[in-house]
Amino acid sequence: MVNDSLGMGAAWEEEMQGLVDSYSCEWKDVVENPELRKRFVHFVNAPRKKDPELQFDPLRNQIKAQEWQK
Repeated sequence: MVNDSLGMGAAWEEEMQGLVDSYSCEWKDVVENPELRKRFVHFVNAPRKKDPELQFDPLRNQIKAQEWQK
């Protein structure tokens, strides 16, 4: 057992529980929300290049988004 002479453990546990309780997986939200899912349509089996800024490279008989220029 740890000697928590300053009583900080309880405060940290409360803060961590607040983070756990408020956590939301943003990808799960996208999967479950059709409006959010529309933002990713060009990565789904959709007609190519709906977004003129997005460029694709071939990869194993599929396409993938080009790497960003550094």
